[in-house]
Amino acid sequence: MNKTYGKFEKFAYVVIFIITAVLLWLAMPFEKSPKLFIVLSGSMEPEIHTGSVVVTIPQNKYRVDEIVTFKTGKNDKITTTHRIISEKTIDQGVYFTTKGDANNTPDMEEIPSENILGRVVFSISKLGYILDFIRRPISILIIVIIPAIFIIFDETKKIIEEVGKMKDGKNKIIKKK
Repeated sequence: MNKTYGKFEKFAYVVIFIITAVLLWLAMPFEKSPKLFIVLSGSMEPEIHTGSVVVTIPQNKYRVDEIVTFKTGKNDKITTTHRIISEKTIDQGVYFTTKGDANNTPDMEEIPSENILGRVVFSISKLGYILDFIRRPISILIIVIIPAIFIIFDETKKIIEEVGKMKDGKNKIIKKK
């Protein structure tokens, strides 16, 4: 039991450290800082799988054949990760036509360059499922509260053992007198 608990405790510390490091990294205020996005569909299969996390970095210029993440429509919270298949410059600016690798047709809307959030530099398969779970309220219970309860339980057990040792020490002193 103690070995299993020790391994779980170490694992919990590692998970908390990794989550903290990632959150700090994402909170960097730099203009060109990397951002993570979760891929929710299979439109980029087999290059990027559903449930992957893509790491993007904003660029000054984007090129045909690059995979980019961009805001879609009027809702800034909805993003899409697709490949640029063509570029068009008009008076209002630069516009891109995009397409998912697994899709038969290009996306209907042309994407203005200001809607592109960054070029995908790499992806991590399946990590998106974990990050999506972490964003949910139940994850606070599992990631923070349950390990905290284990730590509190362990520390309480140690205190009780120390108090017991102190009592035994006092009893031995009293018996000697």
